[in-house]
Amino acid sequence: RQPISLVSLLAPRAALCGHFSRCTIIAGLALVPPPTAADCPKVTQELLAAFGVPGTLFDPKVELYSGAGVNLTENDNWLVSLTSTFTSVGAFGLQAGSRDAALLATLPPGAYSVQVKGADGGTGEALVEIYEVP
Repeated sequence: RQPISLVSLLAPRAALCGHFSRCTIIAGLALVPPPTAADCPKVTQELLAAFGVPGTLFDPKVELYSGAGVNLTENDNWLVSLTSTFTSVGAFGLQAGSRDAALLATLPPGAYSVQVKGADGGTGEALVEIYEVP
């Protein structure tokens, strides 16, 4: 019998270069069999502002790294084609044309990290959501 993932969402929020001088948010995850899983890291800033969170990161960039530190993919300014993916996992939608960042990757079991930075070197509050996509 194969182990299964019990976590369908990981969502840390932190200030970039705020009180603790962090300039990158790093969220780690480990995938266990089945052999592949699609994951959708998403960084929201306009949604945080809509909920009254002050000082949101204006232009986030999301980067996906292997456990060996290899940059697998990245995104600055999400693609509208991901809208149906957000809906399928029960995630909040993003405004078309917003500077939010999101990507979709099919990954084999292993260790990964998602890093968030200001695309323009900016600072502020950011929320990282990582969804397992069925």
